[in-house]
Order: sequence, then C-alpha cells, then structure tokens
Amino acid sequence: STTGRDGFYSCSFPTATNTPTGNWQAQLQVGGRIFRHDLKIEEIVPYRLRVDADVTVPEVKSSDDAVEFTLRSQYLFGAPAAGLESESTIYLEPYAKTFPAYTNFTFDNPTVGFITQERSFRLKLDDAGQARLVWDLPQIGTVPSALRLRVESKVFESGGRAVPYTMLVPVEHYSSYVGSRQLADADLGMGDAADFTIVHLTSEGEPIAASELEYIMYRLRRYWW
Repeated sequence: STTGRDGFYSCSFPTATNTPTGNWQAQLQVGGRIFRHDLKIEEIVPYRLRVDADVTVPEVKSSDDAVEFTLRSQYLFGAPAAGLESESTIYLEPYAKTFPAYTNFTFDNPTVGFITQERSFRLKLDDAGQARLVWDLPQIGTVPSALRLRVESKVFESGGRAVPYTMLVPVEHYSSYVGSRQLADADLGMGDAADFTIVHLTSEGEPIAASELEYIMYRLRRYWW
C-alpha cells in the first residue's frame, strides 16, 4: 500500500498452503531508501485458550483423605470456555528433596521404592469454564524422599486441538529430612577412611539441633570377570 495513515503503512501478503517454512526477508523501499526485515513463516497456530488450575487448600499433606483441584479455562479475549471438553490426569510421584543451602547433600533413600499412582478425569467445563477434580488419596507408606502431585490437563478447542497445562504441588509427608554430604571421591580403596557428614533439617530447611539419629552402614561387594 502506498497510502499511509499517521505515518503507518499496512502491507498484507497471503502465503500459500505449500509455502516453505523458515526465515524469509521483506524488502521495503521508502523515500528512495531500502530497508530489510527478517520474517518467520511457521506452521504454529497460537492457542485461543488460557488454561490454569489451583488446589483448594494452602497445603496438601499425605494424611489428607482427598485433594481437590479447580480447572479453569477462558478464551484469550476474556470469555469463559464454557462447554468445552477437558482431560486431566493427577500423578502422585516421588522426587528428590533439595534445599538451597545444602546443594551438595542428598536427602534421598535409594533403598526405598515408590510406585507412581494416578487418577484420570474427562469432564466438560461448566458455564464458568471450570471443572472440579477430586481424588481420594491412596494409603502412603514409606517414601524415599518427598512427594508431589503432578497435574497434567488439556482443554480441547471447538476444533479439537488440545491446549495443555501442567502444575506441580508438593505433598508434605515427612516433617524433617536427613541428608548426607556427597563424598569428594566415591572410589575408595581398602583401608581408606570414609568421611560422612550428616544433617537433620526441618521441611523448611532449618537445622535441628541435638538430634538422635540411628544409621546403618553397608559394605557392598561387586564382582565382574
């Protein structure tokens, strides 16, 4: 277009369905000068929905009978995504607990196993663009370190395309954690001294003084030939 408004010019160039994707270059001639600008031709179509979720309690504990989430979705222009289909899966899974002030310590028990458990939902969003997810938590025994809930949700646009959303929620299981400092040299020879440093921390990472800890040291033998 050679006609501008308030110093702005609008140019529209349609692309064909078989147009190669990648980096293109636009060349503009303005007032006898030539300007070049890189453009990207991509197959990605922006999502039309915004999806999020939250848990209805400020803190989830492994002793809770159930956990409840509210899934929400709205169009980018603000209207609620009423009547759209959604799929959600909640996973109860272990993860290694860490503390910023003790980055070289391990708070994980490799001798304890935990099988990830899950619950799936397929719900239609209500008039407010929301869905209620309620899961009766299973019985939880020994845990190698810490637990969390991983919520993976998808809300389907009217054309069937899924808009994903993921959130992680810590689950308080232990009130304190025992950690050991990683050895500077894990390959020790017979007769070498092994120096272990142990810490006992609250779930917030604060040291617990005058703790009585019971520990067992194992000597593992490996053979290969």
